Amino acid sequence: MTNKQKILEIISSFSCPISAKIILEKLDNKVNKTTVYRNIEKLLLEELILEDFGENGEKLYSIKQNHHHHFICNICWKNIDIWCFLDENIRKLEEQFWFQVKNHSLVLNGICKECRS
Repeated sequence: MTNKQKILEIISSFSCPISAKIILEKLDNKVNKTTVYRNIEKLLLEELILEDFGENGEKLYSIKQNHHHHFICNICWKNIDIWCFLDENIRKLEEQFWFQVKNHSLVLNGICKECRS
């Protein structure tokens, strides 16, 4: 199995976006950090994964899905899928800015009901 395949397998094993740091830990630091980032870039270019940003600006990676919208708890990392309410507004933005959207994602970070208790 190639490093790229291992990284893809790790990312797909999580139900929420994960950082490169977690990927490195799951690889038991047996793969060079530069190699991990290079393969992440390849997976992004091949549109197999998505890149989001965590609360502190850290890049997070997840498997590409259609309409990638969810709420992520900052404490327990519970991932709750939510419906897409952006489609009509995206079409308006495409027309206004002459821009063709290929994919979009929405991540709402906060604290779930169980963690607030």
